[in-house]
Amino acid sequence: MNPKVSVIVPVYNVSKYLHRCLDSVLNQTFKDFECICINDWSTDNSLDILEEYKKKDKRIIVVSQKNWWLSAARNTWIKHSKWEYITFLDSDDFLKNDYIEQFIKAFSEWNYDMILWWYIKYTEKSESNVFVRDDWVTMFFHTPVAWRMFKTSVIKDNNLLFPVWLIREDAFFSTSFYNLTNQIKIIPYAWYYYFIENQTSLSHTTMKKFEPKLVDRLNVMKEIKPMDQFHRECKEYSIIKAAITYLLYAWRSEKYQNFMDEYKKIIWWLDKNINKRQKNKYISLFNKWEFLTYRIAIRWFVLIIKLRLVHLFARIRCFWN
Repeated sequence: MNPKVSVIVPVYNVSKYLHRCLDSVLNQTFKDFECICINDWSTDNSLDILEEYKKKDKRIIVVSQKNWWLSAARNTWIKHSKWEYITFLDSDDFLKNDYIEQFIKAFSEWNYDMILWWYIKYTEKSESNVFVRDDWVTMFFHTPVAWRMFKTSVIKDNNLLFPVWLIREDAFFSTSFYNLTNQIKIIPYAWYYYFIENQTSLSHTTMKKFEPKLVDRLNVMKEIKPMDQFHRECKEYSIIKAAITYLLYAWRSEKYQNFMDEYKKIIWWLDKNINKRQKNKYISLFNKWEFLTYRIAIRWFVLIIKLRLVHLFARIRCFWN
């Protein structure tokens, strides 16, 4: 008997891309799956498109909810899924035809709890494979739940759900999962198309403003129990990275005093909760596991903190807002 797979697709105002996404699911060479499309009160014709596909194929299941955000949409079906594996697909992305089949082959060859692939960074004009190293440090630094498949039993046995946050919910879920099991594998091939041109996506809109409850969310991340010292260092770097990139994104649209107030609050929290914050070995230009842009940005920000120059750069940057 073939294992069964749940493909979870949260949907919110993606009518422009939804046909491409759902066609890529229905064209899978592996046929024994359910595709759960969770419509979060879309105001375009996304729901009409979902109903159209539901009539076309009984494997498409449509669930509607009202403004519960991406996390709650994913949790809705995690709680109800009885199938062996779960994978997540963002509704502006799409898959190669043998995406599920290759996952199932990999699970049959190795007794792993999660498998992830490389992915393809896709625009309308170009595409490029994004290389993911096959080691644990890399996994801690790359936390989206897309382009990977999870064994459902591990999630359910540990009552693991997404926190109902607008952003960074992937980081919490993935980091928590990494601290539950060592049975994880990276496969050096790309089957997932990650579309980066959707300007209405959460990553393009919510990262340009302050998050009032960021400290609360950092506190939740802090409570993840690491299995050993290695996991602790990786988790702490992930928290530092989340805090610094948040500040770097947010100051693009904030006034100087607003930014400085937020900066002081976040740095106070890091100093209080992360031991030897500036000595974390992954804050380095030579961190081979991290993307170069993040290496430069994080190392630069840590340096201007040390030199007490944040206020100067903030005044220059915020002057243009």
